[in-house]
Amino acid sequence: MEKESIFEKAYVGKVFEVINLLKEDKSLKDKKDS
Repeated sequence: MEKESIFEKAYVGKVFEVINLLKEDKSLKDKKDS
């Protein structure tokens, strides 16, 4: 069980990282357009 929770935390962390990168990329594109 402990190993699974560690993997779940790592997976969730990766997902949040990707979401943050996408948000930053979108905001950068918006700034270029305006």
